[in-house]
Amino acid sequence: MAQPNPLRDELLPRVKEYVRVKLEGREVVPIERGANCNYAVDNAYLIKIGTRGDLGREKAALELYAKNKIPTPKVVLFDDSKAHFKWDVLVTKYVAHEGEEAHNWVKLGGLLKKMHAIQCSGVGVIDSTGKGKDATWKGFLDALMMRQSALVRAALGSDASQLVDTSGLPTKHALLHLDFAGDNVLQKNGKVVAVIDPHGAVGDPLLDVAYTLVMTVEKDIKQKFLQGYSPKGFSKEEWERLYAYRTIALIDKLGLVLKMFEEWPERTVWFHKRRARCMAMLTAVRDGRVDQEWADVLAAFP
Repeated sequence: MAQPNPLRDELLPRVKEYVRVKLEGREVVPIERGANCNYAVDNAYLIKIGTRGDLGREKAALELYAKNKIPTPKVVLFDDSKAHFKWDVLVTKYVAHEGEEAHNWVKLGGLLKKMHAIQCSGVGVIDSTGKGKDATWKGFLDALMMRQSALVRAALGSDASQLVDTSGLPTKHALLHLDFAGDNVLQKNGKVVAVIDPHGAVGDPLLDVAYTLVMTVEKDIKQKFLQGYSPKGFSKEEWERLYAYRTIALIDKLGLVLKMFEEWPERTVWFHKRRARCMAMLTAVRDGRVDQEWADVLAAFP
């Protein structure tokens, strides 16, 4: 049974009417893919409504991808004026795709490398113009680890900040996706037709690589992805950075899993599997051991 959602249940009728007018009377209907706040319009448009400012970052990242010839949905409407209601609205062209087609992860690794060639000013979370707006790279990384700090501390028995030192990680200026998983790369007839749902940040590309590794369970997929991203492998310094960023991504993901379980306690099996995986790797970090998933990553370049 669907959980109550004020954004969906109370605001949606006004959003639908507003977008219906903007898109010349097209009918707005819910779609199965994505969150409760995603809606399709005649299989021609996708509507997203949000509360936290995320859609402005997504819109900016999508436009930067399009400008640099990365396949992505075309932005047709973005409204954060709060003139009509207090939520943001993002409308993009709907991209036809095949949902269950297997990905070529070597090619996807190469695609992410190409995406990282896009350089932006600033660092951290981007604004609606694509500029990073955090004061420092260290501050951005620390904020990622602190998003659910109390829940993570209770699970780990110690502060997450004790597991990784962010002070020496270098400031870089690549556009980062930070959710580059199979679900967010749409394909049709074996060809990538759109990269979707970017979180939008500026910084070290290896943080993006680390998030993909954390979101990927299968050993062979991780190895193919890394081989596609960097065919010649990584330097010792890059491996050390990647390990640090993987720890940060694990802390962030563990916090999100714990928070989601508070909101959807009926998802017990889903919760325990993801919590156990994050905890196993973070416990190895805490104890100074090499966990099996990191050993699998290193084996990509024997």
